Amino acid sequence: MIILFKYTRALVFIFLTVVCQSTALATVFDQNQITDFQIIAPFSQIKEAKSKYLFLDLKKQKFEGAIQYKTNEGTLVQIPATISFKGFSSLSCPLPKLEFKFKKIDGTIFQGMKKVDLHTHCGEIKDLPNNNLVKSMYFAHREVSAYRILQILEMQSFQALPIAVEYLDSTSLQNPELAPHKKYQAFFLEDKSEFKKRKNVTDIMATNDALKEIDIQAGKTTRDQYIYENAEAHKNILNSIELAKIEFVQNLIGNMDWFLKAHPDDYRFENSDNKAELWNARIFQTLSGEWLPMIQDFNFSSLAMYGKSDTSFPIEIKLFHRLNSSEREDLLHYLSIKKTEILNSIQFLSTDPQFLVLQKTLNERFVQIMKEYQK
Repeated sequence: MIILFKYTRALVFIFLTVVCQSTALATVFDQNQITDFQIIAPFSQIKEAKSKYLFLDLKKQKFEGAIQYKTNEGTLVQIPATISFKGFSSLSCPLPKLEFKFKKIDGTIFQGMKKVDLHTHCGEIKDLPNNNLVKSMYFAHREVSAYRILQILEMQSFQALPIAVEYLDSTSLQNPELAPHKKYQAFFLEDKSEFKKRKNVTDIMATNDALKEIDIQAGKTTRDQYIYENAEAHKNILNSIELAKIEFVQNLIGNMDWFLKAHPDDYRFENSDNKAELWNARIFQTLSGEWLPMIQDFNFSSLAMYGKSDTSFPIEIKLFHRLNSSEREDLLHYLSIKKTEILNSIQFLSTDPQFLVLQKTLNERFVQIMKEYQK
């Protein structure tokens, strides 16, 4: 009887563990069946705030709204949220990136999350055809493919889900002037705070971060976090192959809107007062002290803006050159193995008007980079 009791108790423990793990995984990013959403917000107030406030004050503005969707069974779910502006350059968009801080999420696909970020289409491409921000964000799903490539290469990455969105003004429940059509491309992106919780990591900040004093005064960071100088200075705690993989992805998608200082004489802008060591790149620290490099925000890449992987872009090799011969060989072998999976990762963009061009140029760019690495 004692043996039977112990055996039964063990089975119950295993069952509960599996159930808990399955429940923990059931977030919005672990499914692709629910991809149509409605955003309800006071868009007239959002528009007014954008014309009234400058950057720092604009980031402080809060609005009450909701995310709405239907379950697979047809049940309408509405999740109240406090909405704020997200990002930097997108603040000049008619409809910028937004952050949603949830109030009640039990029983929803956002369960377990406090926040989620929404990357919007920015504005109407027919009205602003020469606006680089609109060109870089209107086909929002293209940027998701960059995050998928990061995951294929087993790199640190925020989670992303491509969705279709309808925007409704909370006063009239009509499509607002900012987004007059029924459906737009957008994607949910994991908020940094959710990533840190999922990975159990803390921020390592660049020594000359542009917002250093502002964030310290606001209590967002502490002065002892601002210690990243350059990859060479931290070579004992930064994985060189992971850094080279970051450089490879940026080369592949044609993105120059990033910077991770490689050595003391490496500068993003030679003759500029902006000496920040990181741009659209982050460093996180694990409990064991390991540093994890990560990249984000790919909307200014050739892939996102033009729907192609541009072979005319220069190929950066400063991080690849930090590898020894054995590491280079290992990385080249690893990338070769992953090639087919990377090329297939864009299949979800098959309805994009540039899909065939993207498919062709992504393969050409991959081959071009590999040849450069083998010289």
